[in-house]
Amino acid sequence: MQSYELPLFCPNIARNMKESIIQVSAVGYWNTLPYRYLFDNQFVNDGFEISWDIPSVCAEKMHSKQAQLGLIPIAALPQIPHVQAFSNFGIATRGDVYSVALFSNSKSSDISKIYLDFHSRTSVRLVQVLAKEYWGISPEFVQGIGAFYEHLEEGEGAVVIGDRAFGLEHVFRQKWDLAGEWRKYTGLPFVFAVWAMGTDINPNYLKPIETLFEAVESAVEPAIEQYRDQMSLPENIHQYLTEHIVYRLDESMKRGMELFLEKIKDLH
Repeated sequence: MQSYELPLFCPNIARNMKESIIQVSAVGYWNTLPYRYLFDNQFVNDGFEISWDIPSVCAEKMHSKQAQLGLIPIAALPQIPHVQAFSNFGIATRGDVYSVALFSNSKSSDISKIYLDFHSRTSVRLVQVLAKEYWGISPEFVQGIGAFYEHLEEGEGAVVIGDRAFGLEHVFRQKWDLAGEWRKYTGLPFVFAVWAMGTDINPNYLKPIETLFEAVESAVEPAIEQYRDQMSLPENIHQYLTEHIVYRLDESMKRGMELFLEKIKDLH
């Protein structure tokens, strides 16, 4: 394996901590591979325990205070009053994200039922906003169960997110990239998740992790090399992580996030 030198050192902070171990819940999809690489290789993680979860579980762990630091889907933030954004890092995109999409064998105007991915509230809210305000359709929204997207009938669509969305564009006749559609509608990037911490945590304890994240873009290449076989990464993983996923949030992304949170206030 090729050796990579990243401009980063994170000290062992356990000796400096007076609190119990901090629980960290992070999304375990392929889009977080650089974060995973940094935690696995560049961080002496005494004082932290990290679990890799689906987005909805990250939100639930933060809501129930099972975790004190998490990569939280942005649609869940208003429902968790005791958390606040931590650093300027997360999961975002400037256009098409590729891995969050509505799939169907019908035209958008003919879709009367959409099955929703249970992995994340954000994709659910996003497709609801787009259907109502951009596509001009009023489908029935149904909670997806199991492999809900495998047997769609005419007039049905399915929102699929994460790793299992890879390659589905070859299965269905139609694909609407939800982040790309948001960009067409609003002219703004889309933020899917942000790193957030519990308000009862001293942020000084998290300084090593904030320093860790500064090297996230540099970790893309070594992450792909380390996890390619272990996680059966797809052939287009490099394009996905470098052309579709953005980790460092800029002001335009924050504006997009604020607009999205405003739009979902009245959704049920």
